[in-house]
Amino acid sequence: MNISLNSIDWGRIEKILEYAYQKNDDDVEGSEKSNIRLTLAIKSETFTYNDYVFRPIQADVSLTPDVILVAVQHAKLCEIALSGIVKVTRQGLEFYAVPSSRNKNLELTLSCLFNERASASGKFDLEGEIMANSKVESPVRSYSGVLDFSADHGRIYRFGILAKILAVLNVTEIYRGQVPDLVGEGFAYNSMNIKANFKGKKLVMEECALDGTSMGLACEGDIDLVDNTIDLVILVAPFKTVDRIVKKIPLISSVLGGKLISIPFRARGKLQDPTVIPLSPTAVGSGVLGVLERTLKLPIKIIQPMFSDEKKEAQDNQKP
Repeated sequence: MNISLNSIDWGRIEKILEYAYQKNDDDVEGSEKSNIRLTLAIKSETFTYNDYVFRPIQADVSLTPDVILVAVQHAKLCEIALSGIVKVTRQGLEFYAVPSSRNKNLELTLSCLFNERASASGKFDLEGEIMANSKVESPVRSYSGVLDFSADHGRIYRFGILAKILAVLNVTEIYRGQVPDLVGEGFAYNSMNIKANFKGKKLVMEECALDGTSMGLACEGDIDLVDNTIDLVILVAPFKTVDRIVKKIPLISSVLGGKLISIPFRARGKLQDPTVIPLSPTAVGSGVLGVLERTLKLPIKIIQPMFSDEKKEAQDNQKP
């Protein structure tokens, strides 16, 4: 059967499935199970799944009394093209999805996905594959797969982790009053790259780098997709040259030897409002250091930040 629709709502489909399963359970015990298979070729202008709206969607659906199998030929979610397979049974739901985007508008996609003003602009590419399953007895999904995201020539606004890092940098002796303004014109960047793996309920950052016009950033760690928490080690190189550092502290020039300086941080807690604190240089692994050096194409020297007198006094007052 070929079907063309204006819209499909997953919430209504779930209610139909619940009724069908209940009706099947109420059948007389010992009666023969139907072996009818229904195959639908569906085209719909929209498909709504929770808060997400796909425009359009084209899929082949196979229905039997025990299994619903959906082969998505083409779908688009906020300028991200998707294909894949969804399997629905009484035991739970499984899916395999392949997202793909080339040279799309990051600002429009973020606004569409999160129903709010975008926190970044630029053009982005996205490739990957995502596998997940959830069981009725344990609705928490387990993920696997890979994700490769890149963006270029844009600006970042209202990004919580970056804003807190900049706030800490703004009270150091070297960078005071020199950090970008996320509230006003935003933080301009040349390129942004993320390579990550899905493992269980977490998205693990294998490579995370930001090449800004005034600073560079690299990170490693993970994002908990179920609890919406993060645990990241972030290495920040606030200036692209050592000129300002040498002028501020001439004696440090011999130590740097032409290297860029960087400061390590840790971001941990709720995704929307994490706690960001400076780290000791010894807490940074070679992996995230290598990512930042490849991104900025210069050697990096990790240092401990020096805080202004006001910041020192505030810290001393907090000590027991």
